[in-house]
Amino acid sequence: NQLRQELCESVASEALKSLKGIDLNKTRVIVLYNENWEAGVIGIAASRIAEEFKCPAILFTKGSEGEIKGSARSVPAVNIFEMLSRFSDLYTTFGGHSQAAGVGMKMENFDKFKELINQAVVDSTKYEDFLPKVNCEMELPFNMNFLDFTKELKLLEPTGYGNPRPNFLIKAE
Repeated sequence: NQLRQELCESVASEALKSLKGIDLNKTRVIVLYNENWEAGVIGIAASRIAEEFKCPAILFTKGSEGEIKGSARSVPAVNIFEMLSRFSDLYTTFGGHSQAAGVGMKMENFDKFKELINQAVVDSTKYEDFLPKVNCEMELPFNMNFLDFTKELKLLEPTGYGNPRPNFLIKAE
């Protein structure tokens, strides 16, 4: 497990270095390739990149027999499976869901794919879709009894997938 974490950290670090010189104002999908990345951790690294830059990330590494293998992670504004489905003629393998996918293709299709996927996301989204959003369930009065309120909230636990932790807005007076 520790080796896996180190490999993931290495891939994420190298991916960040690869972004130098890329205009992220014009790039709505980060697509990177490195033949030395470990295939088993590129999905986790893509997830980190997507989270940090608030846009989909697809990381590729060398596959077998002239192919490359990619792992995609997305953000809520982009259904990555739908976007990738548009170019299925370029792939040898493909599967996934709205927020994560895997894809295999011949190396010669990589540059074309990179251009097409970015343009597809640019055409189907607005810049604002990628800005961080603060969602809250309700606004609370500044002078309320927060101790009692927190005790009541504890009754709704456990929180997690399917029962997310609520967020509240409190405006300073």
